[in-house]
Amino acid sequence: YEQVVLSAIAKDGCIEDTWDLAATLGIDHQILVGVIKSLLVDRFVCEEPISTSYWTLTAEGEQVASRGSHEFQVLNAVPAEGGISLTELQSALGDV
Repeated sequence: YEQVVLSAIAKDGCIEDTWDLAATLGIDHQILVGVIKSLLVDRFVCEEPISTSYWTLTAEGEQVASRGSHEFQVLNAVPAEGGISLTELQSALGDV
């Protein structure tokens, strides 16, 4: 990947963001960082570090985003009139 990195720098003058380049190349970001560090040691490139934070949802967060909160699911499962037994509610909602 060293030649790919050097070609990207030659073409664009610099690599603005290694995350973007890794995505474009379809490689793991850590592999790209390793290649760049190797080029740094050999003094083929210089660096100006940037810091970026990324937030992703956990599996539970994905579930809440798609189905609503646990409380919302319970509220929607209880009929407006007549109610529902706890056993029926647990059966309807599963592991909420």
